[in-house]
Amino acid sequence: MAPMQKIWRWYWIRLWFLLLSPVLWIGCGVLLERTGHLTLAHSVFPALFAAALFPAFFGVLFFRCPRCKRQFYIRGRETIVFQNRCQSCGLRAGESPERDDQSEALTKRD
Repeated sequence: MAPMQKIWRWYWIRLWFLLLSPVLWIGCGVLLERTGHLTLAHSVFPALFAAALFPAFFGVLFFRCPRCKRQFYIRGRETIVFQNRCQSCGLRAGESPERDDQSEALTKRD
């Protein structure tokens, strides 16, 4: 697997884990309570889930763009997580980092 594919693969894994985390949280919690594992459902499971959630959250939030090596979602004091492109160079998530004319125009405009 090419290094660029690995970078994007880990990015997508973290992002999907964050998006699906409420479903996993509720589903596993209900399952543990119904099977009678109340200690696991109320103390161990939340701690383990938080331990997995925080690295994924910060991994996505502070992800570095493969093209410009700046933070993907943060530009200055602004944090825009809902746009799936680099806030500095305009690279869309999953694209190859080779520059094209359109991304250079975006950089000059900003």
